[in-house]
Amino acid sequence: MKNFIRQLAAALLIVLLPSVVIASETQFSMSTTASSLNPLPHPHIVRICCYAGWAGLEPSRGSYQFASKVHPWKTQAVSLGADFLMTFLEVPTWANGTGSGGNTFTPPTDITTVAACQNVMISAPLQANCRWKEMITAYMQDDCGVTSQPGSPLTGGVCKTKYFEGPINEYNVGRYAANFTPTQIAILFNDMAKIIRLYCGDCQVGLGSVSAGGDGSNSVGMSPIYYTAMLQALQALGSISGFQHPNFVSIHIYPARTNVSPVPFPETIIS
Repeated sequence: MKNFIRQLAAALLIVLLPSVVIASETQFSMSTTASSLNPLPHPHIVRICCYAGWAGLEPSRGSYQFASKVHPWKTQAVSLGADFLMTFLEVPTWANGTGSGGNTFTPPTDITTVAACQNVMISAPLQANCRWKEMITAYMQDDCGVTSQPGSPLTGGVCKTKYFEGPINEYNVGRYAANFTPTQIAILFNDMAKIIRLYCGDCQVGLGSVSAGGDGSNSVGMSPIYYTAMLQALQALGSISGFQHPNFVSIHIYPARTNVSPVPFPETIIS
């Protein structure tokens, strides 16, 4: 419950990353996350909430729940002139081998295992990380209204999700990524960004996110401290040959208290 309340109160800080190695930081936007489709005040960027990450969207391999769990958020964002941001959140237990009653903070079992892919990638060559790639491919086909990869990336708002924050929500927190290493975070991000950019020419893909609401609790090579964990992930990404550059990085920051309305964030912090 504590983590759920923190999620509802969370805000999103996005820092744009131009395609140069050294650049000044620029605050891009802030967005609240709420379980309601119509939070007030309504943010300029709507970040999907509550059981609609990878684990919720694909409860079993190849069974996608986009229409019921994602489409309503996109429709609401469009109706209010807001942009939509997707966070894939956490790993389903069927994908990480922990099974029924397992955990969602362990990487997919096939992240480095070369094998035949299934479902939307059934005709693809043998490759590693199929389960994650299948999910991203299926999401992009649904998001862009296509059944296969287009001849060139689509632009002009054809694809409805403008921002992707990933690969795993708050990966410096044990709740989401306790068994991840920086290298595994980098692999998932790189594969995600590559697929998204094959479908969408104007989508923005961010290496995120980390939690600045106190130290996390990771113990498998990932620092619990948000800025250290972000650096670790960026360094691991940079070690991948031909890696995908992120358009932005994101930090989740939290208000000092939530028992006042509206929550005093981000302009003021009340202690």
